[in-house]
Amino acid sequence: MLIKKIGIIKRSNVENLDILVNETKSFFLKKGVKVAFEQDVGSLSDNIPTLQEPLDLIVVLGGDGTFLSATRVVLKSHYDIPIVGVNLGKIGFLTEISIDTMFYNLEKIFNNDFAIEERMIINVNFEPSSNNQQNYSVFNDVVINKGALAKIIGIDTYIEYKSKKQFVSTFYADGLIVATPSGSTAYSLAAGGPIVYPELDSFILTPIAPHTLSNRPIVLPDDVIIYLQLHENIDRVFLTLDGQVGFRLNKGDKITLSKSNRKIKLITDKNKNYFDILRVKLGWEERKITALNYDKKNKD
Repeated sequence: MLIKKIGIIKRSNVENLDILVNETKSFFLKKGVKVAFEQDVGSLSDNIPTLQEPLDLIVVLGGDGTFLSATRVVLKSHYDIPIVGVNLGKIGFLTEISIDTMFYNLEKIFNNDFAIEERMIINVNFEPSSNNQQNYSVFNDVVINKGALAKIIGIDTYIEYKSKKQFVSTFYADGLIVATPSGSTAYSLAAGGPIVYPELDSFILTPIAPHTLSNRPIVLPDDVIIYLQLHENIDRVFLTLDGQVGFRLNKGDKITLSKSNRKIKLITDKNKNYFDILRVKLGWEERKITALNYDKKNKD
């Protein structure tokens, strides 16, 4: 992989972050690489900058939220820029590299000792009843949810599959999550949704605290079109995209979801597989060790 120009997208309010950023810049400058773009994630919430030139790599210093901000920069740019994430957050499913091994893993990129995973993106067409339609690209999830004091909401859900429109259900719940496989380990997982292998392109529909227990998560193929609309008008209902962009929803507003032609390129360690990451991030290894220690203690 030939790297001549990179960008750095960093998390706000991290202790000693300036030191880490300067060390990162120094690492790349010694390789003859220009740091052509640097952005604090705190300034990205409302205004995504347009890259003035193509980059060979974006380095994310932060957690999964910072990574999601980086995807917004890439998707707005029209350039297919690989992203590598260094985890300064808590769990970090997307920011795979630990800060302790950061420069070791960055060196591996220069040695072509890495893998690139291409992750699915959702196209969101939001058509408010009182305004012009708007289009967005989403990496993790599209969420409809109610405010703290709002009553249960009904979400009419249809799909179009093989040119045939089909009614799925009116989900009565606190909300509904439509996730990509990448987003299946985020809010959807916390709401009881399945973990979906990241390169298995699909839509995951997960009701949030459904009124009817038989309303279970549904996995749909990637070539469906999903149509969502409120069943009735309720105050304080919101549409949220990747937890970063939000709108108030009203009855009559239309949401149409489809698979994007674009992908996000995620640089990963080719010597690790997805389950290696799951075991670490979800603490499966800790439970295994605890169970082994428990068995050993009982035998003793």
